[in-house]
Amino acid sequence: MNPSGEPTYSHWWRVARMDLNNNTVVDLDVPDDLWLTQYQASAIRKGKFYIALSPEGTGKGNIHIFDINSADRKGTVGAVIKATSVFTETAIHHT
Repeated sequence: MNPSGEPTYSHWWRVARMDLNNNTVVDLDVPDDLWLTQYQASAIRKGKFYIALSPEGTGKGNIHIFDINSADRKGTVGAVIKATSVFTETAIHHT
């Protein structure tokens, strides 16, 4: 919040893969301008991490897919989503 009590919007949010067994962290390659103060739908299925991400102000986003056994920060950009109150948990859950 700013000194007047109004909300401010910082877009420096990132997503990281933390391996607590090996004490490593990988900064995942995700879009800039993310606003991650709300619940983000994500799931792990068959060795893949799926997360729905939409950059602030774009009105669209994608499902991003990462191999949980890889140290590579690059993932695969999956299905396009519209970022207007999208409930992606079901779509990800049934993948």
